[in-house]
Amino acid sequence: MPSDHSSHISHDSAALSRSGPAPESSELSLSAPQTPAPSALPLSALSRAQNCLVAGALGDALGYAVEFDSWQAIRAEHGPQGIQELQINSVGEAFCSDDTQMTLFLQEGLLLSSGPDDDLDSARQAFLEWRKTQHEPQAQTAPALRSEMAKKESNLWRAQAPGMTCLSALGAGGLGTMAHPINDSKGCGGVMRAAPAAFVGFWRENWTARQAWTLGAEQAALTHGHPEGWASSGAAAALVFELLRGQPLRASAATALSLTDELAAGRAPLTVALGQKALGLDAANPLSPKALVEALGLGWVGEEAFAIGLYGALVAEASTAANGLRIAANHSGDSDSTASIAGQFLGAAGLADDWVMQNESALDLIGAIDFCHKALIQRAHDALGMDATQALAEAFSGPLAEGQTPEALATPEQKPAPRHGFNMAALADEAESLKEKGSLIVQHFRRKLGL
Repeated sequence: MPSDHSSHISHDSAALSRSGPAPESSELSLSAPQTPAPSALPLSALSRAQNCLVAGALGDALGYAVEFDSWQAIRAEHGPQGIQELQINSVGEAFCSDDTQMTLFLQEGLLLSSGPDDDLDSARQAFLEWRKTQHEPQAQTAPALRSEMAKKESNLWRAQAPGMTCLSALGAGGLGTMAHPINDSKGCGGVMRAAPAAFVGFWRENWTARQAWTLGAEQAALTHGHPEGWASSGAAAALVFELLRGQPLRASAATALSLTDELAAGRAPLTVALGQKALGLDAANPLSPKALVEALGLGWVGEEAFAIGLYGALVAEASTAANGLRIAANHSGDSDSTASIAGQFLGAAGLADDWVMQNESALDLIGAIDFCHKALIQRAHDALGMDATQALAEAFSGPLAEGQTPEALATPEQKPAPRHGFNMAALADEAESLKEKGSLIVQHFRRKLGL
């Protein structure tokens, strides 16, 4: 969580795509735009967008178990290396915090936006609805919400130590802007939820890292008024966008920091300085928790959380996803936020591995993550004027060459590895639902999943 306290979607009922103003009813339009236009991000990057959410949630859950604990207390509880695995409760779940909750609400809010002029207001409305889940009963409140995700996913209705800055700012309407700050907080409550600002590139043409940065910063400024609070959020969104575009991790970070220096007009020097410092640290020989804190801080504020998350992703690049998340979680600071950000970055970078795949089903919010990702697939294919079969084929395999069938993408000589970061049972169900669309894509789906 930020410092300062500073079930699966179906195509017919809850896919979150539309091309016009919000309908009066809770049913959302599935019609494609009249004039399809190319999107900025390729559908083949959708798997990494999913990994961004899943690995981010895994980092959140790993760190949430030790948030507020000192490194000494973490070692006493979990051993000399600190926490290494998810803490699973009696019903087989690992709890995520408000970090993942707010990330998912932002994604749904942006999916519901009617266009660029509506993005920020739609995000604000999503956050206001998230606030209701923290203190109101689902049965009485959910029917009046716009959020189909909140109506369907009861696990979202848990108060997981929500940040007080987010709660208080949203209680005042969440009307902050960069020019007219709602407070002077630079807590990490904006940066930990910023990744979905990059996903807009899946359904909007000419979306760039600059636009992702701006939307990432603006959504943070709704609740966090200090420039370091919203600039670090812009940097995170731009970094994720560049990663989804296929750029290397270090190059993506450099682009994000350059944009931060330019667009924040020098008002967020610590975000730039700590990000550059993280890039200069030895990721192949990770820092000790004490040295990490001395170098980058405790992560309670935006610039520190961004830097620790970036360093965790760099460690993952040099070793494994689990190691990157563990480095970002094992310290005396805001462990869930820093590890969640690390997970978002490494997932978008294509670094999710077997540890991610093996642990994702334990997440208490995996149903909400699946909901949001299927909605993203739906929104992307609507924007491109594709049918669902074509969009899903490209999402899992890349664009088909002219005359090529999905079956041709999986030959006996080179069977593709399963995508990591997906709820496998949900995707198998999705394959079944597409049978009427054509048996080839079903066969391809099952081959991809190793079923």
